[in-house]
Amino acid sequence: HRSTVLKTERSMRMTRKISAALVAGLLMLVLCSCGKTGTAYVDCGNSEIYSKIDIETAASAVKMRFLTLKGCTLHYLKYAGDEISESSLDYCKDFDKDFEKCIVFESSFQSPKNGGEVWNPDDEYTWRWYVAKRPLGGWKVVSYGYG
Repeated sequence: HRSTVLKTERSMRMTRKISAALVAGLLMLVLCSCGKTGTAYVDCGNSEIYSKIDIETAASAVKMRFLTLKGCTLHYLKYAGDEISESSLDYCKDFDKDFEKCIVFESSFQSPKNGGEVWNPDDEYTWRWYVAKRPLGGWKVVSYGYG
């Protein structure tokens, strides 16, 4: 009976290892076909209303969303400043009246070399990203595009 239990435990461990390897492989496959953000320069700037942690966390939300822009490469992401961010809160509230904070970023990125349905081939784009937060929530990208 004990040897059966040990074999079952070993089998379960092996199954978990194989499953973990398959998931890791799938993630690599998916991430390799997404936008690239790894070498992007992030400028958190100076703020009198947001902490560096707030700006970095909001920037991370932008970088995560950028990954959905297949074939694009992010060059830089820059905090647009307190004035622009504060004046954009009403715009963010158009998406959800409960948003209480808004951080705006400016970005530059390269489109895919072969273009695609929505991109000019191998072109540089400059967009703004609007990231907002509810009182008890995390930072969420609510809008992006030409600023």
